[in-house]
Amino acid sequence: MESEIIAVAFGADGPEVVRHAAACPRCGLLMSQFRKIADRLAEPTHDAPASLLKTVKAMALPKAVRRARLLSLTFAGSGARSAQADTLVAVIDAEGSQVQLLYRQSKAGWEVRGRLESPGWTIVRGGKRVRLDRDGGFVLRTKGLSETDFTLQGPAGSVFVPAADEWTEDDSPGSR
Repeated sequence: MESEIIAVAFGADGPEVVRHAAACPRCGLLMSQFRKIADRLAEPTHDAPASLLKTVKAMALPKAVRRARLLSLTFAGSGARSAQADTLVAVIDAEGSQVQLLYRQSKAGWEVRGRLESPGWTIVRGGKRVRLDRDGGFVLRTKGLSETDFTLQGPAGSVFVPAADEWTEDDSPGSR
């Protein structure tokens, strides 16, 4: 009988159930409680503002991380065209934006310099945001060439830039 009371409370047709609930105190109480629940569930809903929906979606849905595409790679220094070069210039494609990167060996390790021309991009390395100057320029310092990887985060998602030593193994543009 309880399932019939619930069905009628939520709008199903059942005149005999209504008559029974009117005569039976226990079933009448159940009918009353389920009608209150049905009424509350039937309250109008409101659409959330678009800005709130955008924020929630950005927090909830991880964006795909793509790998940067190498467009060109130039070696300079004592070991040109090998992993022994002390200067590398790479041009990468990051979601349609070209970024030129200068890798230079120093006494302390490697320095990576670049400039983000497109607005809305940031750099993350080791889980921390890298500081950009007002022109979008940045400098990363590492102990080794194999530690020069970082991630560009932009409006359309994230682009992983691998360590430069991966590019020196196969330096043909577009090969990775």
